[in-house]
Amino acid sequence: MRFQVYWGDVLLGETALEAGDPPMGVAMGRLFPSPDYCRLRKNFISIWGGRLPQHSDLEVRFSGGGKLDGAPVWLEDYDMGKAFIEVTIFAIDYRIYAETFPEHNALYYGKSGD
Repeated sequence: MRFQVYWGDVLLGETALEAGDPPMGVAMGRLFPSPDYCRLRKNFISIWGGRLPQHSDLEVRFSGGGKLDGAPVWLEDYDMGKAFIEVTIFAIDYRIYAETFPEHNALYYGKSGD
């Protein structure tokens, strides 16, 4: 499943949120930046030191529409000059988490979901 990361109305990029911590309701993954992110990157790094804070209107949306509820959303870009940027969303409700990230639950709890 793909997700889009927005800062207000600006698409910053896409992610698969390929890793997570089910008991904590945390999903994280590599951000593949959009041209808008690349254009704004220097400002983000100079203002926030590589981490966009939770109050910066960041949100994660399903590619087909709708917001993935959780709070806060963090975007970290510390490796200046490298291509790895990480997005993390916290406090996802366990029911939404199980439905959205069954592979995370399977890895954490085992195939049976126990």
